[in-house]
Amino acid sequence: MAVTGQPREAVPLRALRYAFGVFLVAAGLFLIIVVVTIVDPGGGLSGIWAGKERAFHDLLRHQVLIAAGFACLSAAMLTAAAGWWRRRRWSRWLGVAIIAADLAGNLVTLRSDAASAALGIGIDAAILTWLLLPVTARVFGRPRPAEHPG
Repeated sequence: MAVTGQPREAVPLRALRYAFGVFLVAAGLFLIIVVVTIVDPGGGLSGIWAGKERAFHDLLRHQVLIAAGFACLSAAMLTAAAGWWRRRRWSRWLGVAIIAADLAGNLVTLRSDAASAALGIGIDAAILTWLLLPVTARVFGRPRPAEHPG
């Protein structure tokens, strides 16, 4: 069902929009699990770090700071998802900020994990390009005017 006042969008663009919305929700929920494993390192969810034990131990050096940062990122992603499904203009810009931050992180890790970082950089660049396209911006339309009591 189309949102009133919003332009119709092509099926491939709608599929991309839905996929990004699902990504925001899934990543936000996954980050909650990450926070739980950092706060409770020996808990039942710690298995998600299998194969990345060194990275996990590096995160634990600054346990409180890292957990707080991931919790904030989770809140940002879930907030962006809530606005994304309602086609709010601010959610698109929050999505741009989240992906830009991930791109910066991938650039930092390029020296230590070149293959993974290069893949992340390519994916982030593609997502940022799509988010910044005028055709994507049009789907989010203009902000709704404030309602005035009658």
